[in-house]
Amino acid sequence: MLFSAAAISAAAATPFPASAPASEDAVQFSVISGSLGFGASPGLPNISPPVSNGPGQAISARMANFEVSDASGTGLGWSISVSGDAGPGKSPVLKQYCPAPQCGDHAGPGFVADGSTLPADSLTLDSSGATFMPVNGSSGPGPAHQCDAGCFVDAPPSSPTKVVAAASGTGMGTFRTSGFSSSSLRLAAPISTSRLQDGELYRVDLSWTLNSGP
Repeated sequence: MLFSAAAISAAAATPFPASAPASEDAVQFSVISGSLGFGASPGLPNISPPVSNGPGQAISARMANFEVSDASGTGLGWSISVSGDAGPGKSPVLKQYCPAPQCGDHAGPGFVADGSTLPADSLTLDSSGATFMPVNGSSGPGPAHQCDAGCFVDAPPSSPTKVVAAASGTGMGTFRTSGFSSSSLRLAAPISTSRLQDGELYRVDLSWTLNSGP
């Protein structure tokens, strides 16, 4: 027992080594500017009327969801506008179209030369009830729909319609639409709408533009 006590006493008397000098550390990071773009581009579904619907009646469908990613880091905001596309081989208004090699006596595929058209501002987007959801870990205030009272999407190319706006400091990250109603797209077919040949339909080309700034 005396040997054990002496050993314990000797161990207790052993001095601890001196502490090492403190080491300072710093963490730094930089934000690299990314891009502003569509994750899933806006796109209108085909609108097929019930058999009982004819000219002069409204035809409706659900607007497809779309997604915008703002990784620019500027916080300037952004907006989406839409209008008819008057590019080569396209039509900015709903126009008679043959999607097959032949539709009656009209050759296709393509728009029928001198074919029937519907007036501009025949197609309306109603975004009332629709929202934007942050996705992919995004947070913060999102963009806002601009068509709660209805907007014409087949607008003249010279006067595009603003359908979404993210104010300065909002819309940063990735946001996806949600909640479009089953009648969010409405087509007004005038009573004077011409009957098409078998296989034909009315078609319009739209241009969706994502702009920097609200």
